[in-house]
Amino acid sequence: MNIFLENEFTEIEKEFGFHKEIDWLSKIVYIDKKLEQYKKNVKVNIRAIYILHNILVEEEYPFEEQNKMSYFLQKWFLESNNRFQNDAVYLFFIGKILYISEWFFGLKDNTLAFEFQERAFEIEPKNILYEWGYALAKNERERVYILSKAILFKNKKILDWLKQYGFAGNYMIESLMYCYKNYNPY
Repeated sequence: MNIFLENEFTEIEKEFGFHKEIDWLSKIVYIDKKLEQYKKNVKVNIRAIYILHNILVEEEYPFEEQNKMSYFLQKWFLESNNRFQNDAVYLFFIGKILYISEWFFGLKDNTLAFEFQERAFEIEPKNILYEWGYALAKNERERVYILSKAILFKNKKILDWLKQYGFAGNYMIESLMYCYKNYNPY
């Protein structure tokens, strides 16, 4: 990922959580232009989808802009699906976010989210992170706890790798921590 673009995405992500009036639509249009430029870059696509999804679900914006922003999310989602349908990284990250407000993606349920997690694990069955995502999708709570503990405390490389994905990676780390704290069967 281009370092300048990575910094631009990080600056947008820093605005999250304050629920203040920001011209999110202009930021989305900017990202749309960058996606045209970097459409074959899986990390750019993942970060862009997470940014827009977070804006739609968590941030303040004029209601009349929601349809336009939803249009961009569905556009990016459909285009990236075609491009990255066999990319385990894409399937893992996007499969996780599809569980949240799936209607913004134009979906009626979470079936595709489950299929993405399953497919990521099938592509890379030795990847403990993808195993965790698939176990979580199957609601295997004890297995999820064991895997999240192993990732958080024995796999610094995975945590460092996740951080390279900005907000999307931090969301995964928070999910791992949540599972470790709340899925402990012992």
